[in-house]
Amino acid sequence: MKAKTYIEKRWVFLLLTFFWVIVLFENHILDASSGIIKLSDRLQTGAKAPGLFAFLMIVWAVIILISFAACAIVNGCGIKDFLVIGILTGLVTIVLVPFAMPIDEVTHFFRAWSISSGHLGQVKTGSGLVGDYVPEKLYYIMNKPANSMSLRALYLNMAEWSERIGGSSNAFYENGYAGYYLPIGYFPAALGLLVARILNLPLFLMIYLGRFTNFLVYLTVSFIAYRKVPFYKNVFFLAALNPGAIYLACTYSTDGVLISNILLFVSICLKYYFAEDISYAMERLGKKDSAIRKRTIIGGGDIALLIITTAFIASMKTFTYTPILLLFFLIPSGSMSMKKRIGTLLGCIAVLVVLGVVQARLLSAFTYNDTRLATSTDTAGQISYVLKHPIATLRLVLNYLDQHIYYMTGSVKTMQMGAGVEGLARLCAVISIFTVFLTDKRPIGNRKHTKLVIFCGVIYVAEVLLLILSLYVISTDVGGTEIIGVQSRYMLPLLVLLYTTLVHLPIRGTMRDYEGFVGYMTIFAVLTMVVTNLVQLM
Repeated sequence: MKAKTYIEKRWVFLLLTFFWVIVLFENHILDASSGIIKLSDRLQTGAKAPGLFAFLMIVWAVIILISFAACAIVNGCGIKDFLVIGILTGLVTIVLVPFAMPIDEVTHFFRAWSISSGHLGQVKTGSGLVGDYVPEKLYYIMNKPANSMSLRALYLNMAEWSERIGGSSNAFYENGYAGYYLPIGYFPAALGLLVARILNLPLFLMIYLGRFTNFLVYLTVSFIAYRKVPFYKNVFFLAALNPGAIYLACTYSTDGVLISNILLFVSICLKYYFAEDISYAMERLGKKDSAIRKRTIIGGGDIALLIITTAFIASMKTFTYTPILLLFFLIPSGSMSMKKRIGTLLGCIAVLVVLGVVQARLLSAFTYNDTRLATSTDTAGQISYVLKHPIATLRLVLNYLDQHIYYMTGSVKTMQMGAGVEGLARLCAVISIFTVFLTDKRPIGNRKHTKLVIFCGVIYVAEVLLLILSLYVISTDVGGTEIIGVQSRYMLPLLVLLYTTLVHLPIRGTMRDYEGFVGYMTIFAVLTMVVTNLVQLM
């Protein structure tokens, strides 16, 4: 570590200490009587909770120590820093976020469980009910109020959550909202549940294992993307370790799978987009090596990854994110022969066709009509309305965009992350935006910047409008004057496009130890998410 840096370690520890003091006193965490009062509902029913407050204090102490350890290890936004922040915050989040806390986690858990049972599509009964058969204990759990399993609940009801459900009888659980979802995005979580079922683990460990495999895939794929991209590493660092992305990846949501695969797809495209520039620059320095030239030619492994990531990207939200695949055309002819280009395109098209056929069959078998937020949704009717009123629809979409612009910056709102988290999430989003502005990891020269900015900027805007319009079509009353169903988490997969565009704004940072600043700000950003879940334990 350098003797002098812009933010020295002692000031980081001082800021972190101040952060925790404010959190502890503001939320009365250190006030034991407050903790007892908040347990009055349990005590009045005769429930015993000996040592609960001490247990919660130990949890707080462990989290605080982990935060200081992370700051002690992290020096910037390199490989080690990526893994330290990702692994520590991921493991903490998996255990700390109550089940089922995130929006629709029960639905996602149920879909992953169904796939682990070998049912790629859900069961449809003769009476028209859509769902699947699950053990009665799971049926009971999925019908309990949200946030039913937390560290606090485990402490109070360990016997209930330690039950093994391998031999329990089955009950039909109706849930039609996931019937039309393509199964690919659920494979990581389903793998964890399958292993847990084979080992007949206790219920709470089974839930955690499914979350863990989902997060492990997210972190691994995101790390590969971070390693592959030659420039914009800070951009990928921030996009992958965004608090909202970490939060979703540590649950049964498929958003983590989507975000990580988009990061990998974009990183491969950028790797070869700038490969010739890197080769040219190194040759001018006198480093004429056949290995350098070889790195500018796309290999079979990266071609396979492009096709695989295409499958994951296209499988989400009925192909809503497929415009991102247009970044493939950034790969120059010098890096990809015509034979390889045609082969890759045919492979991607074949994937899209297969997924399209499967999606069409799922939609016909499990008619989707989401009435959770609206009362008179009709996808076909809404599409007809949009075609008849294109100007009014466009005005409505643009007005929505104007009113919710903070969604586009990575701010997280409707994710049930705890009271007061919205303001913290907006602050984190602003920090990320300005951190991107200050990045000094730009490519060599400027001759390719314009094309890249146009590609990323146009696709980003088109994706945002498409997402808003799609929710208007499937989740809003026909002809409704307010768009319902848009969640800020839908914008998280697009952050890498937004950040890549913003990097090229004519702003130059002169900050010393810039990467250290990025690393520490990322830790503080993720801590805000962790704290909101910690506070709810009390």
